[in-house]
Amino acid sequence: MSKSAAGRFKFWKNLKIPIQTWHQISFVPHTLQRALSLSPIVGKYFELLGSIAYQNKKYSRAIDSLNTAIKLDRDLISAYLKLAMTYERIGDNERAIGALEVAMQRSGPALEIQAYLTKLNIKQRDFEIAEEHLKNVLLFEPDNSEYRLLEVQIQMLKGNYYHA
Repeated sequence: MSKSAAGRFKFWKNLKIPIQTWHQISFVPHTLQRALSLSPIVGKYFELLGSIAYQNKKYSRAIDSLNTAIKLDRDLISAYLKLAMTYERIGDNERAIGALEVAMQRSGPALEIQAYLTKLNIKQRDFEIAEEHLKNVLLFEPDNSEYRLLEVQIQMLKGNYYHA
C-alpha cells in the first residue's frame, strides 16, 4: 500500500466509519465531479480562469482552461472567442480561425465572430474568405467605418485599389 493510500486508510479508520460505507464514500468524488460537469456555472468558471491566465500572459494555461470550459459547455461562445484571441496572441492563426468557425457553427453568423474572422483571414492573406465574412458583417452594420476600412484594405492588398 502506498504512503498516500495508507494515510487515507488511517483517516477513514479514525472516523470510525463502518466498512460497508467505505465503498459508498469512494463514489463521492466521482459523483460530485459528474454533478459539477453538468452545471453551466462550471464552464463559466473555467472561462474566467482562462481569462485571468490570458491577462497574466500564461497562454498555455489559458488555452487549457478555455478548452475545458468549451468541453463543459459547448454553447459558451465567449469561450471560443477568448480561445481564438489566445491562439492569435501566440501566433497560431489557423487554430484561432478554427475556434471561430466552430463558434459560428454553434451560434450562427454573429457579427463579432464574422468581424474577427475577417481580420484573421486578412492576416493569413486569404482575401476571398475575408471578403465573404466582411460582406456578412456589412449586412449587419453597413455604415460602420471600421468595416468599410477593412473593405478598402482587402482591395489594396489584392492590388485592386488605386488612389485617385
